[in-house]
Amino acid sequence: MMTERLADICAYIIERYGVSNLEMNKYLYVLQAEHMVTHNGESLFEDDFEAWAYGPVIKDVYNTLKYHGRNKLEADDIATLNLLVNFSGNAQRLEPEITNFIDNQIPRLQSLSITRIVNYTHESRPWIEAWNNGGIIEKGRIFEFHSSHGIDI
Repeated sequence: MMTERLADICAYIIERYGVSNLEMNKYLYVLQAEHMVTHNGESLFEDDFEAWAYGPVIKDVYNTLKYHGRNKLEADDIATLNLLVNFSGNAQRLEPEITNFIDNQIPRLQSLSITRIVNYTHESRPWIEAWNNGGIIEKGRIFEFHSSHGIDI
């Protein structure tokens, strides 16, 4: 089960921007990396990414959003997610600092093709290491890699 903080972030992104499951997971990875780099290693959320074929994925996010297939989820879909999988995300619980941070990142990400973002995550050393070892992408490695290499998509 995803943390309340991550559920709230997902609800905010769905309500404000409308995203597919694939987009959500890639955006979350970039948001986590960017937040860690700009906030001295502080995580935006505590949930872990796994190395999947299409890049970093938070399994609970994927499982929550998969019922919508490849389609974009919009604000109206939050109630359906609540009924289907007891999704409890509430964008209203997020602090303005977090919503401002997200609002400064998502438009830039949405201007890029999802293929470009997937390719970027595949070039990320933390994903490569976890993919080769079949495991979790460690937050410390996300911070370490992106602190030294930046986030240049």
